[in-house]
Amino acid sequence: MLNDKYDNGVYHSIESLISDLEQQYGIKCFPFLAKDLEVVFDSLEECKKCEIIGSIPNTDSLTNLISFDALKEAIEYIQNFDRAYVSSKLPENINIPLKITFNKLSQFIAELINIGSYQIGNIDDYFKQNSNHKVLLQKVFNNLYKEGLETIPDTENRNDLVFFYILENSCISKRKSIQDAVLVLMSYYFGYCDIFEEPPKTTLF
Repeated sequence: MLNDKYDNGVYHSIESLISDLEQQYGIKCFPFLAKDLEVVFDSLEECKKCEIIGSIPNTDSLTNLISFDALKEAIEYIQNFDRAYVSSKLPENINIPLKITFNKLSQFIAELINIGSYQIGNIDDYFKQNSNHKVLLQKVFNNLYKEGLETIPDTENRNDLVFFYILENSCISKRKSIQDAVLVLMSYYFGYCDIFEEPPKTTLF
């Protein structure tokens, strides 16, 4: 097995090693690349995929109103992370569709962000009563994003994997209500803070 990062090729030294193994043991050998692993993963049943990568978010579930009890539980968990905070300025009037395209996020992730953004008003209502949580959570999500970039190799779908890295590390449990609450929070901070890169500003002149 070789992580070729979807370059569709192997190093000459590996091809030579495969040839030596075939001659030494009299067996036929083939490289197993990233695309081959993807084919095997796609062939698995949904429950098997969940065993490997955890619960797969359902875009339909986000159309229901999030539980404020679950939101409170998720926020209390996230804000207690023992991580070094990184300060950053909140961008203004961010264009979410442009930001999704700029960061090369998949259509599935785009749907999660867009549907989650429908409930941003609920997050605003929560922060009106708990204003001290807003900046603290912004710093934690910002740092989780940077951790994801440092942890996940540079592949074609890296930004999608970073998104799921943030989601997985922000959920106190795999309960659907918790996951939905965190997805709405991520949609909020995707638009208002430094989760993923902000597209460069353009001017007409």
